[in-house]
Amino acid sequence: MNKRISKFYVSVSENKVLFVATNLSELLRKMRSIEPYLKSNSFYEKAFKKSNILYYTNEVSRKKYTFQKILNDKIN
Repeated sequence: MNKRISKFYVSVSENKVLFVATNLSELLRKMRSIEPYLKSNSFYEKAFKKSNILYYTNEVSRKKYTFQKILNDKIN
């Protein structure tokens, strides 16, 4: 892993990686292109302080997403 990148954020659905980003805002911007009703950026920032894995289910389509923060152990 690149030593200058401290973490990656990944979104997964149906066992497939949808998006990868080096910051949370970028990941959420990409995700909102397919799921416009995600909660606010600050909600996810606070949630990622407590856990490295988060889950989201669209209440209408019942589609499930997993968000994961992957830390670069060489830096963190």
